[in-house]
Amino acid sequence: LLKKDLSGSKFRWLNEKLYTTTGKESFDLFTNNPEYFDIYHEGFRSQSQQWPIKPVDRVIQLLVSSISTLEKKTIRIADLGCGEAQIAQHFTNTSSVSVSSFDLIKTNEFVTACDISNIAVGNEEFDYVIFCLSLMGTNYYDFLIEANRILKKE
Repeated sequence: LLKKDLSGSKFRWLNEKLYTTTGKESFDLFTNNPEYFDIYHEGFRSQSQQWPIKPVDRVIQLLVSSISTLEKKTIRIADLGCGEAQIAQHFTNTSSVSVSSFDLIKTNEFVTACDISNIAVGNEEFDYVIFCLSLMGTNYYDFLIEANRILKKE
């Protein structure tokens, strides 16, 4: 019980940090302490188990239904603040969908580590940009500007 309480307090502390610092400060914090990312996501998983609907599952549902109506050959999706890259993992075997996942730490082969206010891709590369519970940080406006830069203007 004490270990669970300690884990919960670390999660709350990290969650507060993500909301009260810039993306660069969060990126530096997690880069210098990669174990924090695991602690954060363990706490997040614990909390989200109680939710009747998980937002990432709903986003995947919406993407599947939206993509199935499009006639484009390949859809490119940027998942900003992707966590464990669940969206990319869902579309792994779908040749018409390409998902690029970005977060503070590379947790698996799907994730590119970065500050999502400064993503190393060209302008207008993506058909969709997703923020699923990831607009955290005092400079969230910079995240939106970056999303606008990488989103195709059709």
